[in-house]
Amino acid sequence: MKRYVLLFLFLNGICASIFSQELGDIKKGTGERINFNRISIVIPVGWNYSVNPRARTGTDQLQLFSDDNLRTIQITLTKARSDISLSDALTMGGRIMVQKALSFPGFENCIVNGSGQDGEMWGRKGICIKYNLYKNENQNNEDIMMRIYNYVENIDASQEVLLIGLFIIGEEKEDTGNIIKTLEIRE
Repeated sequence: MKRYVLLFLFLNGICASIFSQELGDIKKGTGERINFNRISIVIPVGWNYSVNPRARTGTDQLQLFSDDNLRTIQITLTKARSDISLSDALTMGGRIMVQKALSFPGFENCIVNGSGQDGEMWGRKGICIKYNLYKNENQNNEDIMMRIYNYVENIDASQEVLLIGLFIIGEEKEDTGNIIKTLEIRE
């Protein structure tokens, strides 16, 4: 039992530190809709959020993480670039996310399996890659230690790109997808 408690505390620390360099002031969700520069989203009680204070002008970068530190959502809205396609951004971003996850102690020996999806996800139309990090080569669903989602959507009207990244340690919960469903891009 003591071993599981230590592992749980260790995993909490990992999730909280995934993007700690990009955190600004951390605020608590209230269940009310919050408006940022161009993003509007409902952040429930039990979730925290931060805006990247070093984001480039014209770019919104928002990070949300659950109180238990097992779920992290990153949302970026930025101008589209002509030098990189959506599929390239999706692939490169996914690789970076997986490399970062595999760099944490306890995850470095995980087996990674990924799959792509084109179409609707969280009520949005874009492309997504999901990675599962398994604790061994058996790759049983019971052995998934972390789930990573990397989503990219082209916003034609404003010539912007929406990127959503999720890190989920352990079991997936509905609240993560429900939060993303409340995401709106303001005019």
